This record gives sequence, C-alpha cells and structure tokens, in this order.
Amino acid sequence: MKKIIKNYLRVKSKALHDFKNYHLFSPNIKLSNFGFKNNFKNNLSNNSLKRLINYCEYITNKKKNIKIKKDLWHKNNHENKINELITIFLSKDYNKIIHTIKNLGNTNYLSGFAPTRIMPHEYKNPKLLEKEKKYFFDYLISLNEYFGNIKVSNPEQGGWIVENENNEFLIKNILKRQIKIFDTPNFYYGYTYKNIYFYLKDLKGIYAAERIKNILKIFDLNEIKEIGAGIGYSCFYLCQKIKKNYTLYDIPHASLLQAVFLLNSFGDNYVHLDNEPKNKKSKIFIKPYWKLLEDQHNKKTLWFNEDSLPEIDIETGKRYIDIIEKTPESFFLSINQEANNDYGYGIKQHRVIDLIKNSKSLYRLRDFLRPGYIEELYKIK
Repeated sequence: MKKIIKNYLRVKSKALHDFKNYHLFSPNIKLSNFGFKNNFKNNLSNNSLKRLINYCEYITNKKKNIKIKKDLWHKNNHENKINELITIFLSKDYNKIIHTIKNLGNTNYLSGFAPTRIMPHEYKNPKLLEKEKKYFFDYLISLNEYFGNIKVSNPEQGGWIVENENNEFLIKNILKRQIKIFDTPNFYYGYTYKNIYFYLKDLKGIYAAERIKNILKIFDLNEIKEIGAGIGYSCFYLCQKIKKNYTLYDIPHASLLQAVFLLNSFGDNYVHLDNEPKNKKSKIFIKPYWKLLEDQHNKKTLWFNEDSLPEIDIETGKRYIDIIEKTPESFFLSINQEANNDYGYGIKQHRVIDLIKNSKSLYRLRDFLRPGYIEELYKIK
C-alpha cells in the first residue's frame, strides 16, 4: 500500500512539475511566508539625491549622441518607460523622487530588472503567485545544494523528492553565511523571514557573488567589471565579502537604478558615479555603457556578464568582446541562456560562445540555479 501511495504521489508531482524548475516537490508541500514587501527603508541623504540628479543629467546629455540599436533593451515601450523615470529625477523634486523609489515595484519602470518572474499587473493571478513560490523554492534548494548544506537531489540513485522541503531551514542556512539582504523596492512578491524579504534575484545574486569570489581568489585578480548589471544584485552581495574595485557598465536608466540602490545600501563614500571627481574610499564605480568603449582597462581583471549579452545588439556585443579580449592576464565569466529567441524585430538573439575569438574556455557548465542557462569561464589569451 505504501508503495502504491508513493508511486501515486510521484506521478502527481511529475504532472504538476514546471520545467523551469530543477526539482520535483511533494504534492503536499507547504509554501508559506510569502507576501508583498512594504518595508523599504530609504537611506538616501539629500547629498545622495543631489548626486543622483546630477548623474541623471549627465547620462541624459551624453545619451543624445548615442545611436539606439534594435535589441531587446531598446524596444519602443521600454524606451518610453525609461524616459518617464528619468523625467521624474530631472524634476529635482526630492519628495517625488523618494516616492517613486519606494513604489518602483508597483510600476513597469523595472521591467526586465524585476526581482521576480511576474510583473505587478499579474499579482492578482493566484496561479502565477503559486508558480512564483515554486520558482523561489527551487532556487533556494539549488543554492543550499551548491553550498553543501543539503545533498544534491539525485533521481537516479536517491529519492524522488529533495532531502529537505522546509523553507525556514533552507533560509537559515543561507543567512548563516552572514549575508545582508539587498533592500529593493516595495510591492514585489517574495518570501519573508523575520521581516527580511528575499526574491529570486537575491538568491541568484548570492550564487553569482560566490562564483566570482572563488575565481578572484584562484587566479589572484585585482578587480571586477560587469556589463549589464541589472540593479546591482551581484555587486551588492560580492562587495559585502571582498574589498576589490567593482565597475558596472549599463544602459542609462539601469545605471541610474544601480546608483539608487547601491547608494541606498552602501552610502555616499563607497559608491562613485561617473560624472564625479574620484574618491579614494570608493569601491563601486557606476558608468553608462559607452564608457566601456572609452575607458582604459587594466590587466588581471575579471569581466562578468549575466542575462545580458545574448539580448543586446550583436554588433555591440562583438565590440564588447573585442575590448574584453584585449585585457591582458584577465578572465571572462558568462552566465547566459542560448535560446536564440527573437528580439521582437525579427532578429534572433545570439550565443556568447559564438562571439568569443581569442580566449580559451576553462569550463562550460550548466547553471546551478536555472535550467537552460550556461556558465562559462574564459581565459584571455
């Protein structure tokens, strides 16, 4: 009888399985403590707000000379949202800016950068919320497996479900690593533990930061340069652990959002914006993407790109890779998909491996957290 029940539960779990997840869950799994965030703490000083406005003016004036490419990040609707957000900052109305920052999770300004897989207009759909819980839980299990907190689930020789399905146990294991969680916008749907909100991108950022930290240590590298950093998750989690310089290059409004959340988290002295005089105490350097083409790049750099290169114009991607491959004694870490989906212009996305010309592949592995993603490390020849 027990065997019949077990087989029934296994078949039911397979029938309910979302193939965006690695793991099979038992049908009676209790996914509690999920909800909407509403406790964003604004730490931005008036000086920080002034700096953000100045930076916004700087990237807006420079952007006028940049020709917009046809790719996933420059579709018309996306461009309109970007302009709306920048206009709010250019108003120089501090109260309006703070109100916008606190409520970003209830807008489309973070489209493409959201810490969840569903957007605000989808929050009333209970089926999507249930899927979101399972996406988060799947990442959480994978992260615990990566750190060795639980054994890696093995359907060939082990049980058909994971070793431990207890949310709180798994979260506590992550917090034991003395990690502060990124304080991102209100209204997103995520897991809460003792008034701390976690999202998919928190778990992804923790994982990426650990991979970067290990590579820096093994190859004795001096700095990190990330292309397309979202709102700065990987940077936030890595800079809690190490004190090396971290430079972020991105499209204008993404660069602005990075400045907002990293200034809010680390304060004025730790973050440098590209339009400002150098500060010796700064460790995080935020720059618009065109500075990647203009800057002098030092040797012994770890270049990093996640969820970005396949989604940008291929000619721009090739130029970025050309610059990376001219950096001596350096390495390039890529965590990206190879779906070859359409940008929306009848143009296919591309693969990172097809852009590489003069670098040696040290490894090419499936991503630990997300089915269909590839992690690659290249040594610059």
